[in-house]
Amino acid sequence: MENKFQDINTLSKGDQVELPPFDIKELFEKSVKKFPDNTAIITTAEVKQKDMFRGNDINYRIEDMQGCFRLHIFTLSRKLNSQYTVWRSSENHCLILSNSASDILKRMDGSKSIWETYLELQDDCRELVIEFIHIDKPVCVEHQYNVRYELQASKYEHIHWLVSKFYQLGFVEIVKKKMHLQLKKQIINWNQNLKGSPKMILSQKECLKTDILLLGDKPGTAAVGLLYLASYLQKNNVQARCLFVNEWWENNNFEDELYQLLDASQPSYVGLSMKWFPHIYRVLQMAKLIKKHNESIKIIIGGDTASYFAKEFIKEEVIDYVVIGDGEEPLYKICQGFDDIPNCIYKRNNEIITGGIMLEHNCSAELFQIDEIVLDPQNIVFTSLYIPTSRGCTYDCIQCGGTKKIQNEVYQKNNCSCLRPSELVRNDMICTMPYTTAYMFSLSGDVNENIDYFRKVWEGLDLSDTSLALFGIALPDENILRLACETFKYVRLGIDICSLSQRQRESIAAQTNCKPQPTDEEIICLIKICEEYPNCEVDIHTIAGMPYLIPSDFEMGKIFIKKLLSYKSFKSLQWGKLHAQPGTSLSLSASNFDMDSTAKTYLDFYYYSKRNYESQIYPEQENYNYPYVYYKDKKLNEQIIPYFIQLSLDLEHTITNRTKLIYEEIDYATLHEASDRVAAYLSSVGITSENNVILLINHRILFAIGLLALVKSGIAYIPLDEQFHKEMLHKVKTEVSCSGILSDCTLEEGNLSIPISDIINFDIDIPIINKNYYNHILYRIYSSGTTSNLKVISLKQKGIINYTLWRNDKYRLKEDDVILQLLSEAFDGFGSNFYSALLSGAKLLMPSKKHNKDYMLVRNMLIEHKVTNMSLVPIMYELMLEVSKQPFKSLKSVVLAGETSSLNCIKLSKEINPNTMLISEYGPTENSIASTAYIGLDEKTLNCIGKPIQNVNTYIITKDEHIAGFDEEGEICLSGIGLLDGFELDSCDSIYMYTDRNEPLYRTGDLGMWCKNGNIIFLGRKDRNIKLSGIKIHLDDVERALLSNDGIKEAAVLAANDNMIAYVVLNPDGKLHYIKQGLETHLAAYQIPNQFIVLDQLPRLPGGKIDYQLLKKTSINRQGNMNTEMTDTEKWIYSLWEHQLGNNQFNQYDSFFDIGGNSLMIMKIYNEINKDEEIVSVTDLFEYTTIQKLGVHIDTIKKNSFSY
Repeated sequence: MENKFQDINTLSKGDQVELPPFDIKELFEKSVKKFPDNTAIITTAEVKQKDMFRGNDINYRIEDMQGCFRLHIFTLSRKLNSQYTVWRSSENHCLILSNSASDILKRMDGSKSIWETYLELQDDCRELVIEFIHIDKPVCVEHQYNVRYELQASKYEHIHWLVSKFYQLGFVEIVKKKMHLQLKKQIINWNQNLKGSPKMILSQKECLKTDILLLGDKPGTAAVGLLYLASYLQKNNVQARCLFVNEWWENNNFEDELYQLLDASQPSYVGLSMKWFPHIYRVLQMAKLIKKHNESIKIIIGGDTASYFAKEFIKEEVIDYVVIGDGEEPLYKICQGFDDIPNCIYKRNNEIITGGIMLEHNCSAELFQIDEIVLDPQNIVFTSLYIPTSRGCTYDCIQCGGTKKIQNEVYQKNNCSCLRPSELVRNDMICTMPYTTAYMFSLSGDVNENIDYFRKVWEGLDLSDTSLALFGIALPDENILRLACETFKYVRLGIDICSLSQRQRESIAAQTNCKPQPTDEEIICLIKICEEYPNCEVDIHTIAGMPYLIPSDFEMGKIFIKKLLSYKSFKSLQWGKLHAQPGTSLSLSASNFDMDSTAKTYLDFYYYSKRNYESQIYPEQENYNYPYVYYKDKKLNEQIIPYFIQLSLDLEHTITNRTKLIYEEIDYATLHEASDRVAAYLSSVGITSENNVILLINHRILFAIGLLALVKSGIAYIPLDEQFHKEMLHKVKTEVSCSGILSDCTLEEGNLSIPISDIINFDIDIPIINKNYYNHILYRIYSSGTTSNLKVISLKQKGIINYTLWRNDKYRLKEDDVILQLLSEAFDGFGSNFYSALLSGAKLLMPSKKHNKDYMLVRNMLIEHKVTNMSLVPIMYELMLEVSKQPFKSLKSVVLAGETSSLNCIKLSKEINPNTMLISEYGPTENSIASTAYIGLDEKTLNCIGKPIQNVNTYIITKDEHIAGFDEEGEICLSGIGLLDGFELDSCDSIYMYTDRNEPLYRTGDLGMWCKNGNIIFLGRKDRNIKLSGIKIHLDDVERALLSNDGIKEAAVLAANDNMIAYVVLNPDGKLHYIKQGLETHLAAYQIPNQFIVLDQLPRLPGGKIDYQLLKKTSINRQGNMNTEMTDTEKWIYSLWEHQLGNNQFNQYDSFFDIGGNSLMIMKIYNEINKDEEIVSVTDLFEYTTIQKLGVHIDTIKKNSFSY
């Protein structure tokens, strides 16, 4: 080309800086040497509960070793003695840990992996003792109930096993993973066959002589009423002792233990709880044993079942007294030898005597001197201690044995319910706080414990390491719930309803005097309050088989549960089969409800309790033999239990498969070593600096390892993105000289595929690479050209080094910076964040591809990790600001590149992040990422692209190929160290000019002009080569791809308002949705038009060419509006799209982004879809971009939530 430039000195030059003679490998090694232990890269991942500790497969073990765990925020602890501590999880699992084992649990703060924890402990010779405690279950080594293990801190397999138990039982949670190398050989031969030994876990202090001994009716925890009885007696100078927890599970073998207890305490009286009918036979057997051992001991029984069947029980030879209702006063008078015993049926001189009736509840009872009354006070720590706030009930629930009606009939109570004074309840807590980590409160509903009541109870008590289980006859007042969440470390709200179907609840409420039954909406409103508190979780409790059930209730129950599943605080569904209870309406008058009961009389209930006792091991609560109540309708009986079983299984599957976002990270030293190992492997298979390798890796850390391995080897990498290029991979591979595809994707590329996951731990001597690749090709970016052929732009290391060193110096990037990377590696802008971070020692936050478009999530990560810098396309930043509406206080600078920033973007940034510096970087891919920069972007300088960076020359050339003066428009041309090496597949001299010194200039096709302040103003594209979201697109290439489709007769493509619009005339058999699908194999995703407009014909000029100017004005004549055959879900989605797009000119096969949709609209649609319940993620909306696909996806989610 003829030289047009006579005065080279008048051209604008960037600062001429001599670069150090280092390549990227050497610059990266400097970061490694300075900051080996600093985190280099953080990415995101999702894990499920079952993803960790999946078995002994060596790959699973390696994953486990990299896990970093943190003590769960709901974990509670109490010091048991000088050697042991009791720990309780939110799932009510209890462990006793030795001090050394507790130390390991306390170490877990999320900062260290299991492997790092082991390295700290490998010289520790201490023994680790762990005991699994479940006081309401018998000893079982297989299921680790009440079993002891003795481990060694110096053995890795023991540490791994211990942490796995902490995790599975809910004591710790995973927060991130750290990549470690060379782990395989550390664990390949480990022995994890650990065996525990059964242990009698419960302690019991020496039992002194007592007047009365109180025992529970079953193994495990006794009713809390025994504590109140013992306290009352003790306060009134009657020596009383209570065994609150026992391990008498084997019915035939607890005789000796009972006798030892009797011999030690020498009681005159033994009080046996008979609260619950499944234990009738067991209590009578205990009474027989006591009489057999010492017939002078008087046996007293009491409790709900004893009260109801008092006349039957007193006939038993071994029973001396039956207390009816409240027991404090009757027990006191029995022990003091009074003649008239109120609330009691008793024997005297072979005569049965009925005492007088106390008409009022005793609400003055309180706990007193636990150490004095409880034989095993230390064991209270394993229980959730129930503290009653009231006594009695004012409702007549048809399934309950403690109703107002039964109290009137049996106890002859005038006042069926009374509220305990708040000072007594508070005293109970003060008395028991040294012994327990967990309380239970049940709100009576009818006496209306209010917020002031609980303030008086809880105020001033340190309950910050205590949990609360909160139940109620009715839904608790939201203020009480809030106070509980703000007072206790963890709150578990139990909502008790008689059916999952609101219709059935309303029917029961209308036809019976049951307790209040909330509506679905009232329940959800309360759960929404729980959502505000991270320490609150919710269980729904219900009964399977209640009356007034109709078939439609099954579906209503499923719908209700699906709604609940959209709330993260919803934890579980607890249900039991409806069974008979003494005195209830459903037992005595089941036929009134079109049902049949299997127990009504004393003998009926006695029979079922005997079956429990005759088990070799006394059954746990869920396995009791109950007398059930059945429907007369056989079909309903056949449906009800399978329904609840399947519901529970599906719920468990859904909840356990909830994913948790965690972080994965790698430090500089490990990143360096891992990339060296991959480089060594590539060398071993003959791939050298003369070769090209395609880089197609989704996992962000593996991608960085692969990229650095190629850089260290001097191998030019071709970065492809599976989201854009996977369909075109074969074409790229065949047209570009490629020696391999380094990937973590499933490919069908034969021997060229190199799975990076398989070679990370490649065991080979790592050669020292001394060669300098400063002047070698670093990468070849795939792009479309001005022809239909592929174009690869080749760029050398020196250009990227020049840009990165300039950038790190100009923006003062250092090792304490955190840089956010949201850009795809398929575009050159990726290198701005990537190389700037790793060559400065900073931390690179690189979310996974699944998460980097979820701007709400990105916002949270930005805040959590205190991001200081980022480079991205303006629309991305604008969306983050729209979503957040809150400042990013750590953010020092934002580089906006790829397209001109909108005025709204700048205004939002100034409003929300006023202290964040905005920078505009400009530069085509062909000149090493960026050529000019403007620091201090604001509303008045939207189009300013600043001055050239160091070692880059910028020219503005007029149409007649002369240097433009100030305020004179021309084409931006570039030269300097970063200029492309050439088009390997489509060389085109027209993109070059040459100066009088034979310096090549790259003609960008962009228009600009010089301002007098030395900055350049960007004026747009020169031709039909456009940029959308920072990506160059050639409209002619898109037109040619459209015309290659058999369904299209004519096609024209224009760009307007940041959209690419295709105007098409279809052939008679042409279908638009099939045409769009076909384009995906010919064009990259970003080359496919945003919008398609179907016309009868294209406007043309007299010469026959398409009239593009007239085309812009052509009225839209869209093909096919809403299809009447849409499903209900599709119609719903259609209405949401219509509202956002402002028109209805689309159908269910149109892609949202084809018809003018954008990411901001996506966020608004996301919020609308999930308004009532969590249905889809933001990622789903980007993946399922047509109404038809999204509708199928939503319907599938709803169907698969519960598979009946």
